[in-house]
Amino acid sequence: MELEVLYEGRKVKLSAIVDNNRCLVKDFLDSIGDRRSKAQMLSLLQYVSDNGPPFNEQKFRHLSGKIYELKTRTGLRILCFWSEANSLILTHGFFKGERLQREIKKALKYSKDF
Repeated sequence: MELEVLYEGRKVKLSAIVDNNRCLVKDFLDSIGDRRSKAQMLSLLQYVSDNGPPFNEQKFRHLSGKIYELKTRTGLRILCFWSEANSLILTHGFFKGERLQREIKKALKYSKDF
């Protein structure tokens, strides 16, 4: 499985999974029509890269196993897992309201394949 580095900040390197020559996180970000929502997620990703994950569970929280969730107030979600001490692997994104357990299973599969 391939990875694409999205941000390499002072604290954390953020990489995204590439599946069938497509970066799932970039595809998700490109699909967001609302500028404000997209800006919030990009800002959160940059923040995590530069400062580490926020301690605020409204923005970053543990879900199941080794899967974590980055989320915005506008309902965007990106699931991820830690690969190394300072390397966070982003699996895919989705909108609030989609079946969370299904999305967690998908992220767990990516983490096992990795």
